[in-house]
Formats: sequence, structure tokens, C-alpha cells
Amino acid sequence: MFMTRPLFLLLVIVSFAFSCKKNAVDPDASFSCQVDGKLWNPYSNDFKAPEIRCEIGKNYSDLFINARNTSSGESINLIVSPPDSTFRVGKYELNSDRYMVGSMWKGQKDFTTSPDYTGFVEILSIDKVNRKISGKFEFACYNNEVKEEIKVTNGVFNLSHYTVL
Repeated sequence: MFMTRPLFLLLVIVSFAFSCKKNAVDPDASFSCQVDGKLWNPYSNDFKAPEIRCEIGKNYSDLFINARNTSSGESINLIVSPPDSTFRVGKYELNSDRYMVGSMWKGQKDFTTSPDYTGFVEILSIDKVNRKISGKFEFACYNNEVKEEIKVTNGVFNLSHYTVL
């Protein structure tokens, strides 16, 4: 039995929408790490919001990466805003000083780096023409309310970015 053309097109569109990768603009994009020794990957079942967002400030003044997992309700954030207002290939300490922050949202609690809980983001490459950035990271973060620490290790990213003003 043959389907009517509108029904067939609707079926194709719906199946395509559910099979699309969140980062269809850049299928080579990646972000992963370990949280307290367990593999953590971003995931989103929300078609309106991406799994990973990478923003660069005008003239490469700031870097903001947000990776989220809607299944677990968790997210990881990296903020690099160097004192000279331009980030480059190199290593940056995450210590919450001058907007150098690593954080994780877990269990309705925000865990952040501090002078006592630190880490790093190392920018390995910046491709300004193709708007891509890659690097690695790790940090320890703490929530003072629950008195708990989280260790984020073996973090790597290879992302397309967009510029914000």
C-alpha cells in the first residue's frame, strides 16, 4: 500500500529531525571529560538548545564554553578572560581570579574553582578563518554549602565558535 505524498514527506521530515546530531553545523565538534573518574559527555534532548556552546568575545577577548547534559541535569562551564584582554594558544589557570573559572552544575548545586580549588584550560589551536578552537582542561571545584569537591579531569574539546560583542 502506498502512502500519500504529504504523509510520506511528514514522516521523512520527522525521522530526519530525530536523527540529526545537535552539532550538525560541525560534525567534527567534540567535548568530553571525566567527572570524579567517570566519563562525562554532553547530551541534549532539547532541540532548541545545543549540547555545547562556544562563544568568543570580540577580538578574542574572552572564551566561554558551556557543555550540558539534559539527561543528568548537569553542565560544565569554562571561562577564560585573560588580564591582557586577548586569549591565545597557551595555558590559563582556572582559579576564579579575573574571570578564570571552571564550574560544574550538579544536583542543583554550583561547584566552582577558587584559590584553593584550581585547574587549567590549555588552548592548543585557534583557527580564526574556520572559527575553530581546540584544547584540554581539568579542574577541581567546590561547593561550600554542601562541603563537597568535584574533580573534572582529562577534558578535551574541539569546537566551532561564534563571536559575541
